[in-house]
Amino acid sequence: MERHVQQAIQLVQAGLLASPNSQLQSLYQFGNPSPHSTVPGLSDLTLMALVAETDNLEHLRTAFLPLWSQTQPALARPLAAATNATWQRHLDLNPIVAHHLARRSQHLWGAESPVTRKLPPLTERAAFMADVVMQASPALTAPVLSPADAPLYQEWLRGVAHLLGLSPSSRDDTPSLFAAVQSRLTALLPETELAPDPAHLLAPPRAAEPPPLTDAPSMLPELLAIYEKADRLIFVLPDQPSLWQKIDWSAVAETMTGECAALQLTTSRQFRLAVSYHYPVHYVLRSYRHLWGEDVLANLPVTRQRLWQDAARLPSLLETVQLPQRYLAAADDELSAVIHDFQNKLLNVQLRHELLLRMKIANKTAPPRPLPPRTDPPARRIAGIFQHLNFWANLYFGLMQQQPPP
Repeated sequence: MERHVQQAIQLVQAGLLASPNSQLQSLYQFGNPSPHSTVPGLSDLTLMALVAETDNLEHLRTAFLPLWSQTQPALARPLAAATNATWQRHLDLNPIVAHHLARRSQHLWGAESPVTRKLPPLTERAAFMADVVMQASPALTAPVLSPADAPLYQEWLRGVAHLLGLSPSSRDDTPSLFAAVQSRLTALLPETELAPDPAHLLAPPRAAEPPPLTDAPSMLPELLAIYEKADRLIFVLPDQPSLWQKIDWSAVAETMTGECAALQLTTSRQFRLAVSYHYPVHYVLRSYRHLWGEDVLANLPVTRQRLWQDAARLPSLLETVQLPQRYLAAADDELSAVIHDFQNKLLNVQLRHELLLRMKIANKTAPPRPLPPRTDPPARRIAGIFQHLNFWANLYFGLMQQQPPP
């Protein structure tokens, strides 16, 4: 780790320990905050504080805020905070993340909370890699991206390459690097799709539907299918690693510029594996709109266990990582924006539950207390958001634990 980063971490540690009311119980450092280690889902954390409760992080914020202003360029990411129980739950929901962090964590201070996790099964690891490779794939068509996003996807692609055991350099052109990533990923994929016990399935798999587009895109004759998800398009290509270097991605990018915010690329096996393990809620709620070609997601088996695991991951991530990082690093005049943003994220969690309720998958329920009114102090309103996120994460985690594994 670079010296200035280590000095920044030591400064934060000393400052937090000098604060008598921070509720700090232990402090962990995770990974190396450098662009070469940036991987979607694995690079969200630099420092994690385990605290007695997240209902009152005001004193921790008071201690951290001046430290953040001194260390921000070096640390890149603010302090996150969770209770021991919510952090252990988050690791249980994300076994790949847990295994990664266990290998790269350093206990800095306080009571040590075990983060050791056994290596997840090969199929689960392959599903995670298929997902992060697809997330990094817009780097191939950078002109489609905004100027602010393009460097981020290049960092992601290099980070994913490192995760797969490659050693990318600044001299590597993006198509060659992505082809090498695809070659490594293909070697990890299971030969056949594992069929869960029919008794564990949520419902009969969705059948293929006729797509709205009837003409094949002319710039990519190898294309198998096109999907739309929010403001992104997903192109599905054959499982042929050598194909990626043969395609003129500049021409593809020129054709697609202005058509979407990002163009994700995957293969049929990778797509099915990633969706079945990481996006069952999106699949059930029809977030993937099939636009053209073969419906490669048709007949995708979705188990109840994976559905509830996916449902729990979002409020758990918001509660343990994203909201603490935003809140602890926010100046007083930024708190209203934090509250607004995370009330919207919480609303998204509630709307997803409402849709699952309408589909007769979930039962009607709600947190025991409403959110504090707008007239309450910001700290109390933030505490209310924490409580609601904790309710939803615990609800779905409990439902997941009631289900037999796939």
